[in-house]
Amino acid sequence: MNVKMIHMSLLGCSSSLGLNWIYDKKLMSDFSKKNDILFLPIQHQLYEKAKSGYNVYKNHKVGDLDFMGEVAYIFHEYLLGKNKNLNFKDYLYKKIGPESDYDGYIEQYGKELIKTIDNGKLFTDHIDKQLISSALFIIGYAHDLDINTIMNYTKILTAFDETINFAYALNYVFRNLNTTNKTSVLNESIRFLGRDYKEKMKASLSDMDIVTFIDKFSGIACGLEQSFPLVYYIVNNTDSFKEALEINASLGGASSARGLIIGAFYSIIDDIPTEFSKIINKKI
Repeated sequence: MNVKMIHMSLLGCSSSLGLNWIYDKKLMSDFSKKNDILFLPIQHQLYEKAKSGYNVYKNHKVGDLDFMGEVAYIFHEYLLGKNKNLNFKDYLYKKIGPESDYDGYIEQYGKELIKTIDNGKLFTDHIDKQLISSALFIIGYAHDLDINTIMNYTKILTAFDETINFAYALNYVFRNLNTTNKTSVLNESIRFLGRDYKEKMKASLSDMDIVTFIDKFSGIACGLEQSFPLVYYIVNNTDSFKEALEINASLGGASSARGLIIGAFYSIIDDIPTEFSKIINKKI
């Protein structure tokens, strides 16, 4: 089991939770210039000032995870054999369902999972085009599961048939990335993705500035067409895990979800900063 990959992925998620889902470029830019922006308490006043913001983790603390990170961690727990009497779908339901003690926002794929179980169905019909399948892939890969096995788990949360392409891309990066070949490996991995994504992904490895790239090719929201290219851009244009997290947090939007992938990539080419080593409020 690759504990480091799991740990750094969860750190990536948690690092920007205090600013997650704030959509206000100027506000975020001004705030990030004047403040340390990693592992902050939930910035309630900043959400109130933002042109658009979703302050949905009001009771979360420093070191907690957003919903996607929580689901990833629950998958990790499940693979550790925390409850061998339940399948993953039922274990996840137990952790986030109506009778659980989960105190946070539930994203649509989680709500659909609850409906799926309540209706007695095996897999979801919900087509989720966000990063949840990639989040589960990271955990499954770290537990040495093969791609097809991991994809069967993702069908519990999304019926999007292109999730397998992103799994192949991540698998290629995880198996080939090192400190000297970052751009070339990221570039090679793009071949696994569908035509609709390739232009944005290729642009993520160009030399354009980040503001232009976001405006023309990615955006900062949750969808794969926005988040995956932006993750590649950030990883390709940074030299350390901490630098990548700082840039990611400063952009706002779906920063916690992006952080999961950024952390997984950097677990291969960097180490956990000492000051981050005990922040996560989970036993890994």
